[in-house]
Amino acid sequence: MSYEPLANLFDKDSTSDRFSNAEVRAKMRTEADSTFRTGITTPEGELFLAVPRELSLLSE
Repeated sequence: MSYEPLANLFDKDSTSDRFSNAEVRAKMRTEADSTFRTGITTPEGELFLAVPRELSLLSE
């Protein structure tokens, strides 16, 4: 599974729930075990670094 930026997923979503779907996806990524939360907030939300599983395995 390839990692796609949230903006790309939002643009690809043609449903009427694209805003709520984007919020759910962002929440899932910020709550993942491999996520580093910066504590810096913007008008769009908190900045975070999501480390894909493949990258985590390679670094180990």
